[in-house]
Amino acid sequence: MSLIIFQISDTDWTIYSQMSHNWLEFILWALPYFWIILMVIFLALAHYNLRHTKKGYKYNVFAVLGLSIILSIVLGGVFYFSRLSEKVEGALLSTIPQYEKLHYGKQVLWQRPEQGFLAGTVIELNGNVFVLQDLDSRNWEVDTLDSDLIPGFVLRQRAMVKMIGDFLDAGKFHAKVISPWDKCQMYR
Repeated sequence: MSLIIFQISDTDWTIYSQMSHNWLEFILWALPYFWIILMVIFLALAHYNLRHTKKGYKYNVFAVLGLSIILSIVLGGVFYFSRLSEKVEGALLSTIPQYEKLHYGKQVLWQRPEQGFLAGTVIELNGNVFVLQDLDSRNWEVDTLDSDLIPGFVLRQRAMVKMIGDFLDAGKFHAKVISPWDKCQMYR
């Protein structure tokens, strides 16, 4: 549950107004389906196990499942506010290559430079310009003059970033807003 809370809070809610999609579509895009499906599977297993215990038939299924969900939300909130979920998310991203593919919607959203969305890894910093390798391994020269950096985030080499800005030309982008790819980078 803490990873569901983390991923929903890590969603780029501020860019909704800059997208051409409607609010419902954006919310459906933002949901962490993998973790929600996993939670439903565990709830189904809890239900199955309860029904197959010696006195499990005596308990109200909805009360037990409701209590399980409430307990998951409370513990998930504790883990989220203690930043444990960020550490787990960071560990999953750095140790399991396939885990990043679960964020596929995020990659598709941020790999649209012609619409003003670009993400990737900072390769080289040089004053108001830096070289970015995007999610498709193409290099971009990014102009940061008059750019806003998300408070608390320091732009550095090898940082994964996402930007809102203007497509200038092939391989050139002007960033208006620069932020870390995920919250985990804010604390590295």
